[in-house]
Amino acid sequence: MKRHVLLIFLDGIGLGADDPLTNPFAAANTSTLMRSPTGIAG
Repeated sequence: MKRHVLLIFLDGIGLGADDPLTNPFAAANTSTLMRSPTGIAG
C-alpha cells in the first residue's frame, strides 16, 4: 500500500492588517488556529 503525504504551507499568515474588510483571515472564524499549540496565534 502506498502512503501519501499532503503538506500545506501557509506563509505570511498574520502579516495583514486586522481589518476584516481587507483581510479574509481577520474575517474568518479561525478558532482552531487560535487554540493551536504550534504558536501560530499570538
